[in-house]
Amino acid sequence: MALRLWLSLLVWVNFLGIGKDDEIVIDFWGSLATFKLLAKVLTITLFPPNIKGIDTKKIGGLFLAQLYFKYGAMNSGKSIDILKVAHNYEEQAKPVLLMTSHVDTRTGRGKIASRIGIERDAVVIDEETDIVQIVKDLPHKIYCLILDEAQFLSKKHVHQLAQVVDELRIPVMAYGLKNDFQNNLFEGSRELLLFADKIEEIKTICWFCPKKATMNLRMADGRPVYTGEQIQIGGNESYWPVCRKHYLNPPLDERGKVLAPSLDRSHVGSDEADEL
Repeated sequence: MALRLWLSLLVWVNFLGIGKDDEIVIDFWGSLATFKLLAKVLTITLFPPNIKGIDTKKIGGLFLAQLYFKYGAMNSGKSIDILKVAHNYEEQAKPVLLMTSHVDTRTGRGKIASRIGIERDAVVIDEETDIVQIVKDLPHKIYCLILDEAQFLSKKHVHQLAQVVDELRIPVMAYGLKNDFQNNLFEGSRELLLFADKIEEIKTICWFCPKKATMNLRMADGRPVYTGEQIQIGGNESYWPVCRKHYLNPPLDERGKVLAPSLDRSHVGSDEADEL
C-alpha cells in the first residue's frame, strides 16, 4: 500500500515537472518546489532511515515528533489533561510512557493524580535519571512520552527530552508551571520555553474574578506570601491561581487575611463582571 502511494506520488511529480512552465498548473499546486518537498517528507515517513544503535521498529518510526510544553497556573487541569491524553493513546492500542518529578510527593512518589480523584503510576525522574536510556530500555515501543511537573526538571533533563524527540523520534508532552510564586521562571520551565517546538497555555480563571489566572499566589495562615524558598510543595491550602491584579492586590479583611472566594461577586469590578 505504501509503495503504491509512493509510486503514484512520483507520477504526479513527473507530470508537474513536464508542465512546470504552465502557469495554471503551478497556480493550482502552489509551487512545484513545495510539492517535491512533500514527496521527500513522505519518503522519509514511509521508509524511515535506520539510526545507529536504535531499533526504529521499537520506537514507532515517527518522523514529525515534536517537544510540547503545556503550562498553566495551579488548578488549571494539567494532570487531568495528561491522564486524558494517555487514555486516548492507549484506547487505540498505542502505549505511552508517563513520567513525573521526584519533587512532588503530594499523592505519593511516582503518581500523577488529578484533583477529581483519578491517578496513574508514573516513572520517577530524579537527579540521576537518564530519560533517553529509560526509553531505549523499554521492552516495547511507545508512541508518546508524557511528563508531569516539568517545572522541576533540570536543564540536563530537558535536553534529554529533546534527544528523545530528535534522535528517537518520539513525541514528548511536558506539563508544568511556568512561573513560581514570585513570578520567576523555574529551571525546567525556562529550558522548555527555549527548547520546545510548541508552547501552549492551559487556561484557568482567577480565584477571585473571571479573568484568566496567570500567576500563583502563595498562602500561609490565610495571608499572601511573596518571599521564601522557590519550591514548597502544596495544593489549594498553599497556592491559589490568580490574575495579575489580584496577585498584587488580593482582597484582604481587617486582619490582613485574604477573603475566601465565594459566590458574592460584589468585590468584582464592572469590567471584570462583564467577562462573566
